[in-house]
Amino acid sequence: MTPDHSHPFPEAARVFVVANTPTYLFKHFRSIQRIQALATEMSTEAVVKRCTELAALGKPAMDDELSFYVHLVALCFKPLSEIRGELDDLSKSPFRWAKPLINLIVSHAKASDRIVWKPQFKPSIRLSSEQRLSSTSDTHTDIQLSPDSGDQS
Repeated sequence: MTPDHSHPFPEAARVFVVANTPTYLFKHFRSIQRIQALATEMSTEAVVKRCTELAALGKPAMDDELSFYVHLVALCFKPLSEIRGELDDLSKSPFRWAKPLINLIVSHAKASDRIVWKPQFKPSIRLSSEQRLSSTSDTHTDIQLSPDSGDQS
């Protein structure tokens, strides 16, 4: 395959020809504006459908493999909650880098798809004035959770 300007994704074709790892392909495909636009223009269902069609071709040509990877990477711009189930199905595709790319998509999911939990209580250790911590003492400590009242450091 030679990348030319008649291909719908010429920049992706150039990257695909020289890619020697799925990480390289993922990193460079994510930076291609045409792939970012594809994710915006097409619905999640349409992108997944195109990937499924390409995976079902049996022994696909290189252009089909390139198109599959382009559409698969376009899914990384969609919310993980929308694509998680479909990614499991797509991981069974015949393309050699499907599983590694899916792993990269999941690990680079948009921050809005992650839950950040901030604890409401900070652990604190309270010692009475006569207690000292030493390796030889038989000191008992009580750990108490108290509401977080801001940064008290």
